[in-house]
Amino acid sequence: MSPSDDAVRAGRDRLTAADPDVRGDAAAVLRDAATDPDRGASTAVDVLWTLARVVDDPDPRTRAYARAALQERTATRVDDAIDEPVDRFADRALDDVIAALDAPDAERRAAAAALLRFSLDDTGVRDRLVTERARTLTAALDDPHAPVRRHVVEVWRQATLDDHEHAAVLRALAERAFADPDPRVRGALVHVPFTYDADAARTDRGRAAFRAFLDLFDDPDPAVRQSAVGVFPESLLRTVASYWDAPDLVRQAADRLVARLDDDVAVVRKRAAHALAKAGGLDHHPLLDHPDPGRVVDALLAACDDRTDGAVGLGGTPATRGSASRVLVDLADDHPDWLRPHADAVIGALDSEHADARACVAYAAARVAETDAQRDRIREVVATLAADAPEAARDALPLGRDLPAPLDDAFDA
Repeated sequence: MSPSDDAVRAGRDRLTAADPDVRGDAAAVLRDAATDPDRGASTAVDVLWTLARVVDDPDPRTRAYARAALQERTATRVDDAIDEPVDRFADRALDDVIAALDAPDAERRAAAAALLRFSLDDTGVRDRLVTERARTLTAALDDPHAPVRRHVVEVWRQATLDDHEHAAVLRALAERAFADPDPRVRGALVHVPFTYDADAARTDRGRAAFRAFLDLFDDPDPAVRQSAVGVFPESLLRTVASYWDAPDLVRQAADRLVARLDDDVAVVRKRAAHALAKAGGLDHHPLLDHPDPGRVVDALLAACDDRTDGAVGLGGTPATRGSASRVLVDLADDHPDWLRPHADAVIGALDSEHADARACVAYAAARVAETDAQRDRIREVVATLAADAPEAARDALPLGRDLPAPLDDAFDA
């Protein structure tokens, strides 16, 4: 049953209540009103404007109801004379929403940006925005009200940006939004699907955008660092490989990821280690271009001994120790000459209290050991592992590879 007009009016008043349960109940009423196909379209659109103000409400029920209403196609009818549903925000309504981005009231501008953000599953709206209204949306990146900027970045995040057709937008995002004072704006920006192809890598704009993205790895807000480092593994494999003709960018990427292995926030360390582990699938590992190999080895060894989580995290996702160990093993197998000058540091890390870490470090050490003293130390550690923690050690060692001595005798099935 559709809410009565009195219920809708009461819902509007209660949407600003201090009690989150009251706000959630009010948003549920307004959602039902906005998505009721039998209610007048003008009323539905008016309710949508109200709900658009709470799409980022701290209460999860409130924002869920608001977002659901904005995403319902039945709420897009803008004229009672229209018998059939039409695409969300037909010409007149879309123009009204765009115009509201210049409204003097900051909350009205934020609501307009939110309405656009949650209408982009409609292809017609998305195409009109990125072709006809790109200039207006780009200008909104300078809005003094942070929620407006955040919603506009989300609009561009959901749009399909072509590197050539939307050069001005990409430049604005790189120059302004990456440095936005609001961490939620910067955090939203890390998910914008930039097109980093080989041509972009050779342009000043493309290189500036990539550097700006890397700057988010050092963002003072931990949530932004977490988001930026978290999306990087896929970006590294899918797009950044095209930058191998730009070694300075590769070095910068590797340096930022290594620095994050020592982040104060455990999940950032985990994601940085995971990114470096995923990079092992590339033809050229970015760590090989790092200006300070000793720092890389020290950071990896410390991450192999990370105390905050085990070798495997929730859902089987490798956590910090597991990912860092994989990187160390890959480097020992594929690039032993690079790792060998740091054999003493690797041997020194055999004192880890974690059996999984000791096993992987022993594997790497066995690949690069050059002295009898080093080999004796490895044999001592392997013997202790075989006696005290054979299952943990065996589970941590890489599958499908020939184990170096003395691990082969101790752990080969």
